[in-house]
Amino acid sequence: MLTLALSLSLSLSALLAQTGDPQLQTDHPYYPGERAMSTPARVANRVLNTARGTLGNATGRDRMIRLFLWRAETFSHQYSPAVYNLPGVQPNPGADNPLMIDYDAMRALFSYGFGLCGTNHAQMRVFTEEMGWTDRRRALMGDTGYEVYVDGGWRYFNTDQYTLHFLSNSSAAHFASLDQVIGTNHRYAEWNPDVGLGYLLPQANTHGSYADFAGVTGTVANRSLQWRDYYQNVWQPIPAASGGNYKMYGEGYAATPIVTRLRRGETFTRWYAPTGVVGDLGLAGPIWWGSGSARSTTRAGFAPKPTSLSKALSHGTT
Repeated sequence: MLTLALSLSLSLSALLAQTGDPQLQTDHPYYPGERAMSTPARVANRVLNTARGTLGNATGRDRMIRLFLWRAETFSHQYSPAVYNLPGVQPNPGADNPLMIDYDAMRALFSYGFGLCGTNHAQMRVFTEEMGWTDRRRALMGDTGYEVYVDGGWRYFNTDQYTLHFLSNSSAAHFASLDQVIGTNHRYAEWNPDVGLGYLLPQANTHGSYADFAGVTGTVANRSLQWRDYYQNVWQPIPAASGGNYKMYGEGYAATPIVTRLRRGETFTRWYAPTGVVGDLGLAGPIWWGSGSARSTTRAGFAPKPTSLSKALSHGTT
């Protein structure tokens, strides 16, 4: 009892001495709260422990599938966010200037959630390394692919276009490297078995204009225009004279802390859109580029909005 009282006393003292960004964690399958993913280690924990039907988490292959699914659920394909990285240069996402792109994986996860294929896969480095693997990006025809070194070999997947390339038509098969994909005339894309989720993986098959495709292994039913385009035009060897399917290493990083501690008298403000920081700080323009409605929330001395707190708690805290 004395130990418990002492612990409670110390915890209360610490709480009164400093407050910060209140983070909630729930057991909701799709809205787990920011605390569930506020560090790379917590991301890895969520990747490995989210319910995925009969899919396990013990083998490298199953863990890779889980990482693929998590990223596909938390990231979308749009212009890459641009920040003030170069003096005198105005951020312009449409310019796709790699020197202005924000490659901070944690900031992207919490502030954007979108980017072009190369940005997405560069940021993946942080989470892949947390899983214990190394990775690299690969040049493709009009795309940037992604490989992870799992179980003694490079394995290609694309969380932008949602593809895993099975080495055989089996739910237990491992996955091909990019070199294997582009060197095989059916691109290993004519197979998309159920990996334990209870449904077949879409395999870049979500953009409409569906038609049967006369593949190498037989007719592949109901393939979208996007799938057919990738099969015929993207998953191809780039000529050596044009640089080949070159390799890119180590661009992504994690520098922005999501967990915040405040000293007495300090306040914490989270802006959910660039217009929030512009208006509150009187800036000439946004210091980063994003999207969404203009909202801001100021928290001082742990004072979250009751509506936000109750909404998160309604899903059940853990």
